[in-house]
Amino acid sequence: MKDYQTFNQTPRKSEIRFEIDELLRELDQNQQPTSFVDTIILLLNGFIMAIQFIIWKWNEKSTEPTYGFKVSNMFYTCTFLLCIVFYVQARLEGGVQYLSTKNLISLGTARACVSFANILQMIGLLYITVETAVALWFSKIFMVALAQFVLKGDRPARLISSILVSGFMLIGLYVMYINASGPQIFGVIMTIFSMFFYGFTVVLRGMLFDGYSVDKSSTTSGASKGFWLCFIQLPLFAVYITLDGLFLTKPLKITDFIPGYQYDFKACVLLIYLFGVFFIGKHVLQHIGSHQYVITSYTGNFLTVFMICILYGSVEFSFARFLIIALLYVNSMTCELTKVQEETIQKKDRLVTRFKNVTHQSQLFAKNDIPSGARKSKDMTEILKDALDQLQRVQEVGED
Repeated sequence: MKDYQTFNQTPRKSEIRFEIDELLRELDQNQQPTSFVDTIILLLNGFIMAIQFIIWKWNEKSTEPTYGFKVSNMFYTCTFLLCIVFYVQARLEGGVQYLSTKNLISLGTARACVSFANILQMIGLLYITVETAVALWFSKIFMVALAQFVLKGDRPARLISSILVSGFMLIGLYVMYINASGPQIFGVIMTIFSMFFYGFTVVLRGMLFDGYSVDKSSTTSGASKGFWLCFIQLPLFAVYITLDGLFLTKPLKITDFIPGYQYDFKACVLLIYLFGVFFIGKHVLQHIGSHQYVITSYTGNFLTVFMICILYGSVEFSFARFLIIALLYVNSMTCELTKVQEETIQKKDRLVTRFKNVTHQSQLFAKNDIPSGARKSKDMTEILKDALDQLQRVQEVGED
């Protein structure tokens, strides 16, 4: 990215220069290619999503629907270890920095919802197959739209609305086709309910503190934020262990509150996997983008179907079920790409408006006029950059 600077000139000229610099900076950010390291991390993100249900199912006992440990205890253990890691890192950086009460409450509220969703999802997995979990997982993107409508009153555009409706219908069709009954229907309900909580959490998190976006004005270190993120979840998981032991995977034992108690080799592998999920997902969301996270995650989830055939064989493979899952994947990707396209068009409209304001303020006109369909043109960014470069050169000549 270019190192644009704004010089101290007369108020009018400095404001124009500043606006030009900001526009050029934003256009350069839009054109930043994905680095080799980020590409590897995106591929890893897709891989960890492709094996998420397989590695949990690998830990399930063959004699009864249980993992041999409380689901809450696994997340509790992972969070406890992460808390220690972030605490040591924060101490090395000069000490743990405190967050405001408002931020702690917002963080606690958001983490309570996502933790509850994680637990429900993996308990529900005990009663359904990996394939069914894959199909129901695609409902997450539809639940986000539903939560936005319920919490914020945001109505999706007509095209996205039709995609969402077809997505819900496909979920219903899959559930009807597998003819779920008994414990299986309980697992289906638990999984769908967890997807709704995921969607609810995404919207709530955005309303509280703008999601995963990096607050550049904040002076709190990343290690301190990570410490409080984990620390505030520890009592939440303790509550969930209690509820799980009393009402779901009975009985409740005092050892359920001991991190890593009697974990075997499979449980340790799962624990390491959860570490990877946390750090890889965090990097993608904060430094690459939520759009790339959604694309790689949903693609990885779809690839789970092929991994099932590789690991377990194709004896129980059903082309009809595969077709429904494939339609759910395409439907989800269409929904995400349509949403991103609309956001991109709106962003281009704002850029063109700001560009027109700059040319009006400077009383200059660019050689390249912005066509009426610029927001749909792949060359719009280059047109704006060329015009802004011209304005910047003219400004510098005028200031000399």
